[in-house]
Amino acid sequence: MYKKATSELTQALKKVNSYEDFEALHKDDLTQTSLDQLLKHYAGQAGLTIYNIINTAEIDQSYGYKIFRGQHKPSRDIIIKLSIAMKLNLQNTQRLLKAGQVNELYPRNERDAIIIFAINNNMSLRQVDEILYSRKQETLVS
Repeated sequence: MYKKATSELTQALKKVNSYEDFEALHKDDLTQTSLDQLLKHYAGQAGLTIYNIINTAEIDQSYGYKIFRGQHKPSRDIIIKLSIAMKLNLQNTQRLLKAGQVNELYPRNERDAIIIFAINNNMSLRQVDEILYSRKQETLVS
């Protein structure tokens, strides 16, 4: 997806005299992918329909389609639910969260650590909620 590592781009930003110089050299490495574009990309990669993703994520149909059309900015938990429904790995989940302009999962936070564990072990949304509930953490499905 990205041609250069983030650390390389960070170093390049330190060396240029203007942002325009940086942009001219690294335009192809800058991302402007929106959440809805990334969701559709991952859905296509997984061979899943939007309808099935929304149902598996246990999100209201109308609301879910608005997210996929870029008409609604979802919460962090909704993005996590969509990621789990698509069975994305942790790296792609973090990319979705970034694209949604919300905090990435943070392993020092107990709730986030549980979600990371569940993603790494390819658990279903219900399985994630069972662990969250047993640890007295807020569940993903209300």
